Amino acid sequence: MPKKRVADIPFQKAVPIKPMKILITIVDHGRGDIFLDYYSKNEVALQLVLNGEGAHEKELANILGLEDVRKDIVISIVQADKLPLILEFIQMRFNLSNKDRGIAFTIPLQSLIGVSVYKFLSNSTNLLKGS
Repeated sequence: MPKKRVADIPFQKAVPIKPMKILITIVDHGRGDIFLDYYSKNEVALQLVLNGEGAHEKELANILGLEDVRKDIVISIVQADKLPLILEFIQMRFNLSNKDRGIAFTIPLQSLIGVSVYKFLSNSTNLLKGS
């Protein structure tokens, strides 16, 4: 019987499938790049930045000196095993200065359709040659 090549083995049998989570990070406008850079260095393949606006009224914001209520909303898909390091970084940045304060939370990702989608989101596209 001929020996199986790596390309002949289904991806999900050759590489352990790891759980993934959606990470939402909300910070002041212009501060999202700090988090984008760190997430990229930790192999987060998909990141989306949306513009948001704080929920408090503009009059109250002016009284409190919070003229700019714009927010960066960073949505990322992260492997669950990489989250502790990323969440530690987020907490460190939030505690570093008032400019970097925000909110971050995760949502479990229950399913993905297709091996190619998983490979992309988990940064596994080059894990197996020929797959």
